[in-house]
Amino acid sequence: MSLYEAALTMLLVRRDAERGIGTAGVRISERQSVQLLQALAYWLIRNGRSQTDPATAVRLLVPVLAAMPTLLGDAEQVLRHLLERCGLLREPAADRLEFIHRTFQDYLGARAAVEAEDISLLVTNAHEEQWHNVVKMAIGHARPRECVYMVRALVARGDHEELHRKQLHKLASSCVEYATELAPEVLTMLQQRMRDQDL
Repeated sequence: MSLYEAALTMLLVRRDAERGIGTAGVRISERQSVQLLQALAYWLIRNGRSQTDPATAVRLLVPVLAAMPTLLGDAEQVLRHLLERCGLLREPAADRLEFIHRTFQDYLGARAAVEAEDISLLVTNAHEEQWHNVVKMAIGHARPRECVYMVRALVARGDHEELHRKQLHKLASSCVEYATELAPEVLTMLQQRMRDQDL
């Protein structure tokens, strides 16, 4: 998680500074850039997509920008700035845009999900392979009580859904390395489920 945080800072702030590029045009802080990119990432994840068109991206940025009164520039200008300057978005083809790597989309989308308190949505989609990294990174962004709730919910789903049991229990167990802390009883529960799978 710390590597992604460092990479974000490097791409959003230090990249321009080290290339000697000034702040002419739209001025966006690192925090504002992250909020805007989170909105795009989370929409892509919720809709099972890795790409979108610029018109949709502009539409998604409008409500985020409305809550940023200090950021001057319309959604089209801001999107162009993010594409040209932040290093996290690219245009692989005409009328298409995407994150430079899926893991950045997952990292930012997971952060948005936690901030929106969409823990239940994460658990509901956890059996889908494209949500696995999002769930694990959400654990890394979440507060301790949210981590416990999420891990318990993943285990409970696995206990009741034979079709997805193995992958949900495995995912819950893999979340341990992303959690800042987990209650000992939760760790014991996970160890028990993994032992049961080995039998």
